[in-house]
Amino acid sequence: MSDASMNSLLRGVVLPMVGEDLYPGVGPHMLIKRRNVSSSEVKPETSLFLTADNMFEYQEIGKQFSCLTQISNHIPEIGKSKAQGFTPYSKSSIISYLNKYSKKFTNKVECFAIDRFVPTTWDLSDKKQCESFFNKTAEEDGLTFLKRKAVKSNGEEKFELMNDLEMTRLRTLYEEKKVCGVKNSTEKHVIQRYVENPMLLNGRKFNIRVYMLVASTNPVIAYYHDGYLNVAQDKFREDNIIDALNGEAKEKEVVYHNGLKKKEVGKAEKWTFEKFEDHLLQKEKIIPGEDWINKSFRQDLKVATIHVLRAISSGFPKSSSIYELFALDFMMDEDFNLWFLDAEHGDLFTGKTDNGNGEATMKMLEDHLEIVIGLMRSRVRRVVNYVNRLIRDEKVEAKSRGRIKFDNEEQRLLEFQEMSKNYFELDYEPKRSNGFTKIMDGNHYSFQRFNLIMERECLI
Repeated sequence: MSDASMNSLLRGVVLPMVGEDLYPGVGPHMLIKRRNVSSSEVKPETSLFLTADNMFEYQEIGKQFSCLTQISNHIPEIGKSKAQGFTPYSKSSIISYLNKYSKKFTNKVECFAIDRFVPTTWDLSDKKQCESFFNKTAEEDGLTFLKRKAVKSNGEEKFELMNDLEMTRLRTLYEEKKVCGVKNSTEKHVIQRYVENPMLLNGRKFNIRVYMLVASTNPVIAYYHDGYLNVAQDKFREDNIIDALNGEAKEKEVVYHNGLKKKEVGKAEKWTFEKFEDHLLQKEKIIPGEDWINKSFRQDLKVATIHVLRAISSGFPKSSSIYELFALDFMMDEDFNLWFLDAEHGDLFTGKTDNGNGEATMKMLEDHLEIVIGLMRSRVRRVVNYVNRLIRDEKVEAKSRGRIKFDNEEQRLLEFQEMSKNYFELDYEPKRSNGFTKIMDGNHYSFQRFNLIMERECLI
């Protein structure tokens, strides 16, 4: 089942390669309008649910859809919605998990430091965050901050630069009037640190997009995949920032952002990682012959992806039949530091996947399906063989009304739970040509769990 457009890469090209579309009448937004449909409308032979809609918000995983012999492409976050305790992951929830995760590294900031990974955001209506912001401004001089002006309907935030006059006004309002943490304040302020030294490519800002496939949550199995650079069409005008900080902005409204705005991403030029490396070599920013792209750039991206994964995995429900494909966006500063900006997943399954990078995106979608379908087929084979073995050895007895009885039921349940965990049978391992690289496998222990990518001392 898919609600993607028929002319999308996913539904028009990729899915016909792996199976039959049992729901050709379902299209974009149709599932949302039919949220009250009976689960009986889901055909039992359905094996794959690839939707932009979060079906778990109105259908129960493991009972009404996404059962043992099926897979669905959304992992709910535990403990937020009224119905099942599930809600979709969002940028704000991921950053919240990263903040909690960072506390593990209080004495190991060389492994992970939240203020060097995410442009810090403070909600001044939260007392602790408000006090933290003003402490930060008192401790460090020369930092630049953005103040949120609005949140658009698509979730994009609009910011403006804060000059000394605005900072003095806020300090007077919050500190002298002691309204830090006051929810019903006449003004609501959300402040974000501005990364002042973004790396530029021929004078243009850029974002780095990579993919993280969480192929299983029972146990957690995850992969990294290269993406591309979104390079802005227009040159970055640093003079606007200087004028705004001095209170002398020449334009009526200038919107500032860490990284690219969504409108800029839609028009951006796509660069491969190899083109990025060639550019840095030409500008003499990296040393020839050091294989920077593999030994440094990709390695740093994999480590950053693992940090995001480890942070959010504490919110995963344990299920063998759900997965999620995330697009992670980063920016890079002049010191080659990566800054996490956003995580998206809906657009990958709604037909908005091309954006000038169609061939590579199509291959990525094919490869992710090879992995999740391989895990499903491995799981189903083990369970079918297990049930057949019980029947053959007369360990199961048919009862009235279609019920069955196992001998030593507690032991059989433990065996079944172990059997239904996700891991590959040899026949269904991904091909060598698959572009995804495994970055975590919960079937392994300690250092090997992260495919030898993370430093041992950082596995806390």
